[in-house]
Amino acid sequence: MSSQFTSIIIKQLKALRVISVFAIILSVLVVSGVILGTVYEGRFGNVVVNNLNNQLESKLIVENVSFSVIKKFPNASIELNNVVIKSNKKFRKNNAFNLSQSDTLLKLAHVFLEFNIVELFQNKYNVKALELNNGNLNVLIDKNGLENYIIWKENPTSNKDFQINLNNVIFKNITLLAVNQYKNYHIKSVIKNLIIKGNINKKLSTINSAGEIELKNLKLNDINYTIQRTIKTQFQIQKEKNKYIFNDSYIVVSGLKFSLSGIYLNKTIASCDISITTTNNELNSLIHLLPEKYYNKTKKYAAYGDFSFNTHIKGQISKLISPHITTNFNLKNGSFLNNKTNIILNNLNIKGQYSNGKLNSLKSSFFNLKTFSFTIDSSTYKGNLSVNNFVHPELKIHSKLNVDLQQVQEFFKFDTIQKAVGNLKSTFWLNAHFDSIQHPSLNEIKEIKLSGESYITNATIKLKGSSHTLTNINAKAIFADNNLRISRLSFNDAESNFALEGVLLNLIPYLFFQNQILFLDANITSRNLNLEKYFTNETPQNQNAADSIYVLFPKNINYSLGINVNNLTYDDFSATNITGIIHYKNKIYTAENVKFNSMFGFVNGRGNLIINQRNNLELKINCSLQSININSLFSSFHNFGQKFIVDKNLAGIVDGNIIYSGSWDKYFNVLPGKIFSQAELSVKNGELIDFEPMQSLSKYIDSEELKHIRFSNLDNTIFIKNSKVIIPKMNIASTAFNIGISGEHTFTNNIDYHLNILLSELLSKKFKKRKKHNEEFTNIEDDGLGRTTIYLSIKGTVDNFKVNPDKKRVRKKIKKDLENEKHEIKTILKNEFSSLKKDSIKSKSIMQNNEKFIFEFEDDTLKN
Repeated sequence: MSSQFTSIIIKQLKALRVISVFAIILSVLVVSGVILGTVYEGRFGNVVVNNLNNQLESKLIVENVSFSVIKKFPNASIELNNVVIKSNKKFRKNNAFNLSQSDTLLKLAHVFLEFNIVELFQNKYNVKALELNNGNLNVLIDKNGLENYIIWKENPTSNKDFQINLNNVIFKNITLLAVNQYKNYHIKSVIKNLIIKGNINKKLSTINSAGEIELKNLKLNDINYTIQRTIKTQFQIQKEKNKYIFNDSYIVVSGLKFSLSGIYLNKTIASCDISITTTNNELNSLIHLLPEKYYNKTKKYAAYGDFSFNTHIKGQISKLISPHITTNFNLKNGSFLNNKTNIILNNLNIKGQYSNGKLNSLKSSFFNLKTFSFTIDSSTYKGNLSVNNFVHPELKIHSKLNVDLQQVQEFFKFDTIQKAVGNLKSTFWLNAHFDSIQHPSLNEIKEIKLSGESYITNATIKLKGSSHTLTNINAKAIFADNNLRISRLSFNDAESNFALEGVLLNLIPYLFFQNQILFLDANITSRNLNLEKYFTNETPQNQNAADSIYVLFPKNINYSLGINVNNLTYDDFSATNITGIIHYKNKIYTAENVKFNSMFGFVNGRGNLIINQRNNLELKINCSLQSININSLFSSFHNFGQKFIVDKNLAGIVDGNIIYSGSWDKYFNVLPGKIFSQAELSVKNGELIDFEPMQSLSKYIDSEELKHIRFSNLDNTIFIKNSKVIIPKMNIASTAFNIGISGEHTFTNNIDYHLNILLSELLSKKFKKRKKHNEEFTNIEDDGLGRTTIYLSIKGTVDNFKVNPDKKRVRKKIKKDLENEKHEIKTILKNEFSSLKKDSIKSKSIMQNNEKFIFEFEDDTLKN
């Protein structure tokens, strides 16, 4: 027992002795290292800095130097603190970068150089390892291809005792900025740690590298990739003189592994034969490589599928020479799940190839999307695409789809569509050539060859912000070059229905260029058309009421529409068998040869609608009326907004011609002072029933027929000017008496009528009894034929008027004023409709150029 205990004590004492010896040696080394570092710090540091400056074109600036045999034991190390190396002189002189640190290549907090301690004391400075810590590295190339990092002298002062034979290079926390204006890329990253092992100066060696880089920003060809990503790298390189063979090398980005293999030759003109491959990667990993603005749009989807690609780079590499590049890519069984609706885009298959072609240039480059297909439930899409020559591209597209509109809308959620139901089938081919894909010319767009056809079946569409839902949409359209021929289009909108056949001309140039005109030449038919829904006070969402007027006058669109409507209704107005032609051009609507049946009669006319420089609407109409029921006329138009004489007061048949000019402001408010009209009217079998002003004549006339006046014929021309209706003198021949009437009726319902009544002696017994009394009135005259005339005036408002005798001198003045009014209105209307004639000629049909639009006036148009 005691012997065992003694043995244990002896072993512990031996171990303690070893530890003590080791501690003593370590203490000696530390003390020696500190002493050596203090003694030789200046000497070794100055030698290293001076030798580096002898080999550098840009001066090495160091704040202070320290020497240690401890920090990198067993090697000695020289630590350079706060190191700065400027960009080369030529770059600094021609600096075209808008960067605050573009004149600086390298700025580091610490740089460690390692040496063999024995060789160092033999005055041999062989740098074996290099470590760079905490700083910035700016690698810049300007638009002329001038680099800032060429800092080694072509013929440096040689020192055989100072050699750089690196076996180990370490980067830690280095912010790398790489900007190439010549190739148009911008990279900012942080090298967290990167270790390179192996001596690149040896003819035969193996170089291994591994590290982690945090990518902050990447911009290629003006496309900004701003998502932060971590990149892991591993390289194994066999070096044989100037030949580098890559084995077991890869880069991992966002979980996507890119394997690299091949050869790089570092000669006067470098060359390579390298393959970069990734296989069986998740589609979601690829999506993470997209630019941020595209990546954000994919966040609402979950992506699945196997993605692979292989890139082969072979040939010489220089500023003027590009190697041959070929990339093949493939996606199998891909899918996108909409996380909100659980609708799946499925069976996504993509197969394609890119190559820079035989000339290894943009001119010979091509991109070929051989297969592109997917399904959304029962919806299918197939297509292919090719682009040849990236300098003057030739584009070819073939597409075939058969989709359920509701399924597609539920998956993609298009912003402008609120509801979509139905089926769309389409097949088309497109072939185009461009001098520049970014700036195609108008002639190149016009030369696009587009062919194919599309069908829409049993569709329903409702756009966001619209009160209209289009139902039962069925269409067939044929693509032909830049045009779209609509051989059949029908749809319903509430109780209205439409069918259209025609052609859209210049469609593709219109879509690409703002100043191009889209032409529509078509025929529209409708069994039932209710206009009330299209002329409401509702304003679309996000649209100012004052701007709604401009919806009626679209820019860069012209059309000619043949109209055929069986039944049209608007409020209490209705019409049947409507035909005509409507043209639209340069903000002018022109209606020609418009005919329809309405109010138990027939209407034929023409007119136009424009928006003038003051943004007011101007409407001009010239129409004829045949056999119109006057009671229905007043009823259909709500008695024209007045209560003085209404539909229940009238009966008879109207024939006539109406010329009208009127204006509205941009809020659709009538401008009364801008309304001018001439209406030549003839009323047959007329009746005036319970008309209150006639009842007021009972003071002078005692006749039951005042309640219901019948007359066989009435002819007159009525005018509108200065916000008033002007009625020249006209005669109403009644079975009871004859009445002559003239006067004015303002838009504010002030009236000033003048009547003359010829009384039959046989039918006016009451008048005979009062004849002696009435002789007192100066407004009674004899016409020379034994007939008595009474002159009366009706003045006031429609709600408060008085009937009084009308003096002769007043009548003469009124007659003269009416004559002047008629001639003035005639002049105004001729001026108005002469412009209508010019506007109409300008807005001829785009397909019917020999159509004319002319208003004619006879000399006696405005006669009494």
